[in-house]
Amino acid sequence: MKKLITTFLICFSFSAYAGKDCHYDKVVAIQAQKGSVLFQLVKDNQSIWKVMGEYNAPYLQSYQSVTQQAMASGEKIVVRYPEGHDCLANNFSTVPDMIRIYK
Repeated sequence: MKKLITTFLICFSFSAYAGKDCHYDKVVAIQAQKGSVLFQLVKDNQSIWKVMGEYNAPYLQSYQSVTQQAMASGEKIVVRYPEGHDCLANNFSTVPDMIRIYK
């Protein structure tokens, strides 16, 4: 019974953080504009624009810091969005749940 409860809790905790991880080759631009910040990503030589967030969002400074570091270092980036998000389409309304850089 204890194993069953533990397994259920583990599965539940993973499903609570479900999302779609979009992997990109690099960040090539960051654009500040009225009301929000955008970033341009490249995946397999395709250029994609995404919104990073609005200026008053509490996470924007962290997202922008990670994105700028990825751009400066040329490292790859993972951006997590809600399930069903199209990673290769421009999107100016869906804010990421997470941004990570990696080698």
